[in-house]
Parts: sequence; structure tokens; C-alpha cells
Amino acid sequence: MPVEARIILSLGQIRPYKNLPHLVRTVRQLADPDIHLVIAGNPSDAATTVAVRAAVGGDPRVHLHCRFIPAEELQLYLRAADLVVLPYREILNSGSAILGLSFARPILVPAQGAMCELAGRVGQEWVRTYPGDLQPATIRDALAWARDTPRDPATLFAELSWESIARQTLLAYQAISGDRHGR
Repeated sequence: MPVEARIILSLGQIRPYKNLPHLVRTVRQLADPDIHLVIAGNPSDAATTVAVRAAVGGDPRVHLHCRFIPAEELQLYLRAADLVVLPYREILNSGSAILGLSFARPILVPAQGAMCELAGRVGQEWVRTYPGDLQPATIRDALAWARDTPRDPATLFAELSWESIARQTLLAYQAISGDRHGR
């Protein structure tokens, strides 16, 4: 991969609902030779693997790593990425989104489930959402956003810290139980 490549990453288990063949076809519509897509993760079944491989169509800008990615290798993929893209057809929440953010990588996700809330919580400089199906222009614009938007990882990490998560969990339990005073 060229040093000047802009790398789009989709990392995590390769499952049908993650819509990865569509991501591949969408990236392939971008004529920019510096845009590279890396898909890394363990496929859930052979049919999904076949569908993703067929979508690649020999495009040298698409790099598939269809295997289990050990924890010690995750950081290699994430640190190389300019943008994490998770083009799920349906999404409530995403461990891959949180993983990408934990490495201070901006993410592009559909405006579904908890993704809009995540953008509001950590900031729209970290999470960009899109309506409907992922389009080539959405990816092109998101890459420019990922490159040009100032970000302070300290604010992101404060929001994703164990202390912050524990505080939010406690508040949720208090709201459910009706105990607003923490008793």
C-alpha cells in the first residue's frame, strides 16, 4: 500500500448485516487511486466470505484479511486507519465503533440505533452519521472530514473512561429505579 494512501478500515467479525459487499462496491466507485479499503475480521460463514470477495473484483485498492485478528494485531490496523467505516444495514450499538474510537479514529456509521446518541456523547468531530445507504460521495466527504477536522483525544478518552461509563450506568439504574438521590 502506498505511503500516501488514505485508509478506510472496517474491522470486526464479517457478518451479513454489516453490509461489507456494499462497502466494497461503494469504495470501488471512487476513482481516487490513493483511497484504500481494508476489511479485517473473522467471517461468520462461507457465503459471506464469497460475497465480500466477489465484490472486490480484483481491485488492488481493497485488502481483505478474512481471519481472526488477534488482540495484539488490532492496533496495527487501527493505527493505520484514517477512517473507520461501519456500513451496517441495521445497527443498535457497535463494539467496533467503540474500538475505533478507543484508538482515536474518527468513525462513519449509519444514523441508526445508538449511533446518533454516540455522536452526541463523544462529539460530531469523532462520529459522523449518514442517512440511508452509504454512497461514494459520503465516503469522499467523510475522508476529508477525517483529515481536516480538529480533534482532541483527551475529551474523547474522558467520555469513554471506565469512570465515566460507571457514572452513566449508575445514573441509568437510578432513573429506572426512581432513586434520584443515589440511595
